Formats: sequence, C-alpha cells, structure tokens
Amino acid sequence: FNNPLSCIKPTPFSTSDFVVRRTAIFRKAGAAPDAKAIIWFDMTDAENIRVHLESFHNLLRSSQPGDIIRMTVDVDEKTFARRAENESLDDVTARRFARIRELLGDQLMAGAGVRTIVSKLGMAKIILYAFRLVAERAFEVDAVNMFEPLSLTTYADGHRMLSVTGIIIERDRVAECRKRMHLANAPGGVDGWDRLVNIQLPQLTVWEKLSIDRHINNRNFRRLSRTMNFRLSDTTSTAELLRGYLEFQRFYPTFRHVLL
Repeated sequence: FNNPLSCIKPTPFSTSDFVVRRTAIFRKAGAAPDAKAIIWFDMTDAENIRVHLESFHNLLRSSQPGDIIRMTVDVDEKTFARRAENESLDDVTARRFARIRELLGDQLMAGAGVRTIVSKLGMAKIILYAFRLVAERAFEVDAVNMFEPLSLTTYADGHRMLSVTGIIIERDRVAECRKRMHLANAPGGVDGWDRLVNIQLPQLTVWEKLSIDRHINNRNFRRLSRTMNFRLSDTTSTAELLRGYLEFQRFYPTFRHVLL
C-alpha cells in the first residue's frame, strides 16, 4: 500500500539475508542474477558496530564490480555511554573510549585515545578508520578489485551518523572512474579515505528559505550571512550553516503550496 512506484518490488528479506541470498532476492524481484546493484544498509545500533563492520566486509566480498555500496551507522558518543548523574565529563569520555576500544579491537585507529573522542568529529573519524581497514582487508587477497570510497559524510539529526559510500571497481580503472565522475565538484564527494565531509544544514521555514534563495546567486556564504538579522542556530554560526546550505541546496527538501 505504501509503495510509491509500481516499478519497485518490495521483498521480505533482511540485510543479513541479502549478503548470503543476493541471487535469490534478485530473482524474486525480477532482476537478472548478475545485475549490478546500488545497496544501502542503514544501520542504527552503535552497540553492534563490530557486527556492522563484519556485515560490511561480507557485503563487499559478495558484491561485484559496478556495485555501489553505502552503509550508515550511528557514531554518536551518547550511544556508546550515557553520562550518569553527577558524573564528570572526563569520566564519561573515558568510559566511551573504553567501550569503542572494546568494540573495535585491532581495528582501532593507531594513536587514538580519550583526546580523540573529544576532538571535532573524533568518534566518526575513529569508526571511519575501521571501515577503511575492513575495505582494505576484504580485497587484500584480490589483486583485481577494490572498494573505492566516493562519498564519506557525517551529519547529526538527533544522533550523529556516518555514511560510507563507494564502488566495487577494478583497481586499474579507478583513475578513469574518478576522471569521469568529477567528484571534486559533487557535494559530499571525496578523493580518498582521508576526507570526511561534515554536513551541517539549517532548519529553515519556507519564508527563510525563500529569503536566502533570493540572494543565493552570489555564492558567498559570509556575505549572505551579513544580510540576515537573525541567527539560524544557537550552537552553530549562521555563516557555517549557510555554507552547508549553499553546497547542498539542490538536495534540500522544498515544499510549495500548489493549486491545480
């Protein structure tokens, strides 16, 4: 009933089913067994980050060249340990680091410590490094294919999330792929594992969005922020939020009242 398009074929399988029963699921959906796929595993349980990394590894090994894979996981600090009443920030930070160290084991980023957790996007960077190790190990015995990251993003919508997106591709075609995709000009695009894009977007009313769009052509977020006589957030600067809006404007939800 809630299927928005008739060409979409829902199937009653879990993410773990897809890893081991891909061909059967494709057949049930009416797709060719060797069809290329865009796969998005949207995971939310940070307590099971180790399990998610294992699922990522198995998914990479069961995929084929041309598949685009995206996995989203919860990397919010509060999920790993909530601050108890009267507990100091130092103590809860130490508990959070101990928990992530326990979960990641030998996949913990070299040199990571409690200070890493309190640095900007520290938890997201630690878990991103674990994804990098998993991707490299998944193909270390395969000299032909690899997982090439295309977009590495983090955002906070209540909880901070991390999304890792890439393509299974032959190693000798990576340069050609990047040249044709122009990822340097794509919002959220990256040129390797070392860049993590922090998506910060303002929550705008219709009138605020119309007011900003009226001056969007100058593409200068600092100049645009000076034209506004109010703040968009109490915790993040208006200029910073406008910079994110300028970059991702094409993907920002837009609603209009329309009479037919």
